[in-house]
Amino acid sequence: MLELFLLSRSVSRERIGIGLQNIKRRLTPLHFIAMDRSRSPSVSDTVCVLWGCELNDTQRKAVFEIAEDLLEHQFFIRTMCLSAEASKEMHVVEVQDRVGECCKPVPIATLHPMCQPMVSFSGFELIPPVIFNLRSGQGPLFISGQHLTLVYEEEEEEKEEEKEGLLINTPT
Repeated sequence: MLELFLLSRSVSRERIGIGLQNIKRRLTPLHFIAMDRSRSPSVSDTVCVLWGCELNDTQRKAVFEIAEDLLEHQFFIRTMCLSAEASKEMHVVEVQDRVGECCKPVPIATLHPMCQPMVSFSGFELIPPVIFNLRSGQGPLFISGQHLTLVYEEEEEEKEEEKEGLLINTPT
C-alpha cells in the first residue's frame, strides 16, 4: 500500500528505491487501473479517497454520491464485514448502482457471524450514485470502498490555450 500511495503522489521510482516491475508484481490489477500511467496516457492525476459506512437496524440504507462534474469517477467496493456485536442471523446486503425506478437492487453479500463474518471484493466497480441496503439482519455491518477521480490532461491543455489566447488578445 505504501507503493500505491507514493505512486499516486507522482514520486519517482528512483526515490522509492524499488523498480516499477517489482511494484507491478505486488499490486493487484485494480491498482493498475488507477496508477499505471502507461496504460492511460491521457490521465494526468488520480485522486483516491477511501469511503465507508455502517448499516444497522436504524440506518438500513447508505448512499454514495458524487458531485456533478465532468470528471470520471470510479467506485470500487473493497470489503463488507460484520461487527463483533452483530446478531447471530443472516445479513443480506443489496446494491443498486443507479438511483431511480428502472434499476432493481441486487444482493451482493450474505454474511453470518459464525461462518462468514467478512467478504472481500476484487475489482467490483460500480457507477455512482450507489445505494447500499441492509435487506435482512440487524447489523451492525461495515462497508468500505475506494473512490477514484480521474483528471485528464486535456482539461489542463485547454486552460493553457485559454491563457495563451488571453495573452494574445490583450491590447498593449
